[in-house]
Formats: sequence, structure tokens, C-alpha cells
Amino acid sequence: MSYRILTLSEVLETTKETVRVLSTLGFKCCLVGSVACSCYGMRRSPNDIDMVVLGCRLTQEELKRRVVAANSSFYLVASKDPRATYKVLWYRLPGYRRSCKVDLLFPGIMNIPPVPSDSIVHRRHSYNHHTFPVMPFIPLLLLKLQAWKDHGESTKYYMNAKQPTDVRDITELLNIYVTAGNLGELGNWVPESFLKAGRSRRREFVRLYPHTANNWRRIKQRHEEAQK
Repeated sequence: MSYRILTLSEVLETTKETVRVLSTLGFKCCLVGSVACSCYGMRRSPNDIDMVVLGCRLTQEELKRRVVAANSSFYLVASKDPRATYKVLWYRLPGYRRSCKVDLLFPGIMNIPPVPSDSIVHRRHSYNHHTFPVMPFIPLLLLKLQAWKDHGESTKYYMNAKQPTDVRDITELLNIYVTAGNLGELGNWVPESFLKAGRSRRREFVRLYPHTANNWRRIKQRHEEAQK
């Protein structure tokens, strides 16, 4: 495991290998979290990978073991929580004890919506010009909003401490959406329950950060125009 912050190059190399090995195993996937945000232009460099695996009937632990068996650069480490039965997946990088954590997620976990494979967005990253599969922009933004809310409600200090970063990320993503032109619209595959929760969190976010209200309003207007 890494003793210092990873470089963007290291994280993207891990991302590329994660996509490759999942494809070799026959699975489609898409990024969520900070790597996906980075693909859309967010400036903050990510430190780990959140990958949603689609159409997988294995358990998460079975899938992790398949990944390790398919590529020896991946390895498993016991969770720091002594009560946990799961293991954490890491990707070994060049250098002394350099590794990047990889979370393999399924739709439904953390309320991740079940994105159809033909709705996955393929974005070319500005750093290394490699194309990665990512969650469509609006569901990704709503997941980031969910993380902000969850971090604030957590009883753990280290989770609360993530909220300022969440606020900066969400604010930057809003700016990216309203200035970057067409980043896609909200698909009809997104569950209404996910959208309803997102609207509630959006109202709370605007109440606390009123300077973001105009950008949220522009997203809403674009969605309504697309529905006409």
C-alpha cells in the first residue's frame, strides 16, 4: 500500500488495467467517484478508483478473486476493520510499496443506479488521452451530492472531514456542466427514487451554498428542455 499521495498518472494506469482485466473476464464497467469526475475535467487528482461492474452474478469477493487470478499486479488485503469479512483490492505500482486501491461496486450498492451498457459514456482523459468508460454526468453529480450528504451525517470524524472537498468538487462539476456545452442529458433509465433523493439533497445544498443556485437551475432547465 502507498505511503504517499498517488500521482494522476499512477491512478489512470491502475484505471486502465482495471478496465482491461474486467473486459478480459467478460464484464462491462464504468467509473464513478473522483476518477470519473476527473475524466469530465475536475482538477483534483483522485487517490483511488470506484468502478461499477455491470451484469455480474458473482459476489464482490468472488469477483475480486477472479481479478487477482487474471492479473498478478492485483492483490487482496484484509480490511482494517477486525469485524469485516471482506478483503480490499489493490493494484501494485512500480516503486517501493506503491499501490492504488480499487473498489469494485455493483448497481444498487450505495444507491448506484443500474446504468445500461449502451448509456455508458466514453471520455478521453485530457492527461493521458486514454478513453475510459464513465457514468453519465448527471447521475455522477447526484452520486457526488449523495456522498456529501452521507459524509456530513456520519458519526465518524474522518468522514465529516471529507465534506469541504465534496463541496469544492460539486461546485466545480456544476461549473463544468454549464460551461462545457453538451455533456449529455438525464436518461429515462434513472430510477425516480434516486432522482427524488437527489432533488432533496440539492435543495439542502443550495440552502447552505446559495452561490450554486444558478448553476443548479440551469441544469434543471436543460433537462426540462430536453424532455419537450
